[in-house]
Amino acid sequence: MLREVLWSGPHRTPLEVLWSGSHRTPLEVLWSGPHRTPLEVLWSGPHRTPLEVLWSGPHRTPLEVLWSGPHRTPLEVLWSGPHRTPLEVLWSGPHRTPLEVLWSGPHRTPLEVLWSGPHRTPLEVLWSGPHRTPLEVLWSGPHRTPLEVLWSGPHRTPRDVPGSGHILLQQE
Repeated sequence: MLREVLWSGPHRTPLEVLWSGSHRTPLEVLWSGPHRTPLEVLWSGPHRTPLEVLWSGPHRTPLEVLWSGPHRTPLEVLWSGPHRTPLEVLWSGPHRTPLEVLWSGPHRTPLEVLWSGPHRTPLEVLWSGPHRTPLEVLWSGPHRTPLEVLWSGPHRTPRDVPGSGHILLQQE
C-alpha cells in the first residue's frame, strides 16, 4: 500500500507499506530537505507498534500502527500544530490502496476505503477552505462508485460540489 500526504508548502511525507505475507511493514518518511528517516515494523499478530519521529526543528511526526488482525492497518500522522491526518485502510487481501490528500490549511481529512476485490481505488481531495470532507468508498467489483461528501454543517452531497472542492475517483 502507498499512503502519501502532501502538506501545504514544501513538506512531503510519503508512507509505504509492503505486505509480503511475513508481516513486514517498512515505512519511510521524507522531509522537505536532506532529512530522511526510514522506519521498519515487524509483527506477526495483534501487536501494537507505536513509532515516533522527531525532525530537526519543532516538527514532530508520530506514527502509530495498530494491528488487529491480518486485514487492518490504521495509520495516524500528527503534524506540528493542530493538523491531524488519520488514514485507515481495510482490505481482504494484498491489494494496493494509494491515498493522496492535498490541502492548504488546518483541515482534517479522514479517508476510509472498503472493498472486497483486487481493485485499485485512488482518491484525491483538493480544497482550500474550512470544509471537512470525509469520504467513504464501498467497492465490490470493477464498477465505479460515486463518493459521498459531508461538508461542515448538516449538508449531505452524493457527488462533488463545484466550487467547494474537487474530488476524483478513478479506477486504473
